[in-house]
Amino acid sequence: MRMKGNFAPSFHPPMRQEFEHYGRFIYPEIQKFKNVPGQYSVNSLVSSQSPFSLKQMMLFSMGLSLNEIHGQHDAAECISALLRITTEFSFLWHLQDKILKCENCHLSETKTEPETVAIVPVSNFINRGKIDARGAILNFFSSSETVERHCTNCFTDRSTKKTELPTPSKFIIVQLLRFTMAQNQRAQKINNEVRPFSSLEIETSAHGSCTYEIVATVEHIGRSPTGGHYVAYIKHHNGWLKCNDKELSYPNDNDPIRNAYLVVLQTNEVDDE
Repeated sequence: MRMKGNFAPSFHPPMRQEFEHYGRFIYPEIQKFKNVPGQYSVNSLVSSQSPFSLKQMMLFSMGLSLNEIHGQHDAAECISALLRITTEFSFLWHLQDKILKCENCHLSETKTEPETVAIVPVSNFINRGKIDARGAILNFFSSSETVERHCTNCFTDRSTKKTELPTPSKFIIVQLLRFTMAQNQRAQKINNEVRPFSSLEIETSAHGSCTYEIVATVEHIGRSPTGGHYVAYIKHHNGWLKCNDKELSYPNDNDPIRNAYLVVLQTNEVDDE
């Protein structure tokens, strides 16, 4: 299967219009970063027209106040917020089919929704001390669970819920849900390493299976969601480029998935025009 199309999706992502003015500043700055890797500081002012830095504007787009932007914030939430205010990044969205089916009368309802990040639980996919992230992602887009939902047809309250990928998107950003809520209502981190994998085949409801490869990851260093440090890895030629703040390097171990928190998947089965 090979489909012709543009990077931009065939749907219109729901943008946060109240923050789109930040997006108009942010996109040109990210272009600068791409053109001079390792030489651009996210803490520098974006322009003479604004008193804020790129980092501050990205955090403002999450709805944070000036007093809140100096703390540690979740990378998945930041990326999701960035995609919702910058139309140039619409190609990074993907569609999900949310399917609800009554267990009694089998009445089915499907909602197709655009998503910035697929939030994939991993706590039940730890085997021999390692996270089976590949299995967790495949399970997310295929398995069903029983949920309480009132059926308007037969008036019972049990349905199955399933998430599917209706059509292949060029990219899928996956958040491996490493932070869970403990009994004391405090977030705790799953620190297990991820079992290595480089690609996987995801079934789509309309176009069969589609092969995705890992092209980027983000890892969180630390044990708390309110502290720590983020490092990104980008597939570059035949290796991986490590982005640690302004420092760029080619790591010797070449294993960017080991401590991944975010995983960017790309398919070559959707062509660019």
